[in-house]
Amino acid sequence: MRGLLQLLLVIIVLIIAAAFAALNEQTIQLNYFIGIVETRLTFVIIASFILGAIFCGLIAATFIIRARLERRRLKRELMMKHQELNNLRELPVKDSY
Repeated sequence: MRGLLQLLLVIIVLIIAAAFAALNEQTIQLNYFIGIVETRLTFVIIASFILGAIFCGLIAATFIIRARLERRRLKRELMMKHQELNNLRELPVKDSY
C-alpha cells in the first residue's frame, strides 16, 4: 500500500512538472561566470532543483555517516562494558571480616 501511494505521488509530481514546463516555454539569457547562454526557463528551474537536491543529499549523507560511526563506537563500548560486568560477576566473593 505504501509503495502504491509513493508511485501515485511521483506520477502527480511528474504531471505537475510537465504542465509547468508547457506553460514556461520562453527562452532566457543565463549569464554565468564564464559566458552567456540562451536556454529555456524550464531547463534552468529543473537544473537548479536537481543541483539543490544533490547538494542536500550530500549534506544528509555526511550526517548519516557520522551517526553510523557513532553508533558503531557506542556498540563496541557497550560490548566492552558487558564483558567487564560478566568478568566481575565471575570473580569469587571475598568476606572482609
